[in-house]
Amino acid sequence: PGPETSPSPDEVRLRLTVLARKLAEHGEAKLIVNLSYACNNRCSFCSVGDRPRCHGDYEVQLAEIRAARARGIRLLDLDGGEPTLYPRLFELLAAVAPLGMTRTTVTTNGRRLAYRAFARRLAATGVQVLISFHGSKAEVHERLTGSPGSYQQTLLGLRHALVAFREVGVNTTLVEGNLDDLPALADLLARLGVRRWTIQSLTPVGTAGLEHVPDPERTRARLREVVARHGDALNISIIGLPYCELPGLEPRVLDDHHKMARDMLFVDGTRVNLGAYLAERRYHVPERCDPCVY
Repeated sequence: PGPETSPSPDEVRLRLTVLARKLAEHGEAKLIVNLSYACNNRCSFCSVGDRPRCHGDYEVQLAEIRAARARGIRLLDLDGGEPTLYPRLFELLAAVAPLGMTRTTVTTNGRRLAYRAFARRLAATGVQVLISFHGSKAEVHERLTGSPGSYQQTLLGLRHALVAFREVGVNTTLVEGNLDDLPALADLLARLGVRRWTIQSLTPVGTAGLEHVPDPERTRARLREVVARHGDALNISIIGLPYCELPGLEPRVLDDHHKMARDMLFVDGTRVNLGAYLAERRYHVPERCDPCVY
């Protein structure tokens, strides 16, 4: 291109940063197992909230994990529903331990971690936890989870996890109902000593609908605010929003590219490539997206 279209040095550096992140993410193949759709919350935006609240088949799940490890996959996420309600969770973790996974993560609402003995038992398996926390106060969190008392339990579970586990992250689903609370939640997480925070845009499936999607301009303002105040201390990552929605925050964005290296096992035993699954539920605007470097 001529000088009028050549990127500036700052743009080149930004593009290289994003490219390096994409390459690193693409190399991290992972299996995500939905152990159960049972849950002690009733989140209004749940992506599986319209599915039967049943447990998966243990033998099928263990066979899929072993097959994934044989294919070279070394990262495992145990998800749900609420995986800590899965009756054979510890049996499964014991069976997985000899496989030599680099990292196993349990994604949980944290409520059972409020019981110190349970938190210690789970920590002793060597897993890390990603705790879903959606508001800085009970009014916000429980309006979204539909479960009175869930805020205090999750907060206590997070406190216990920060003591018991080597690796703890917090995941917040960004919706209209908690957008304006985001800075206060960032302040709370920083005070608690959280070091990794994932802010995730919802995918409008399950019980999540378009009414949960916040205004893009307000979303940008809130995300810029929390990154400016706590971005380094909390190691904030943003998932599910395109780069064009977050100018200036591109190095924080994890787009769908990395999900092509993710397989997901649903509770009914169906396994899909997560990137392909989401691609069927996404669309691009050609005139905007085709020329985009990202």
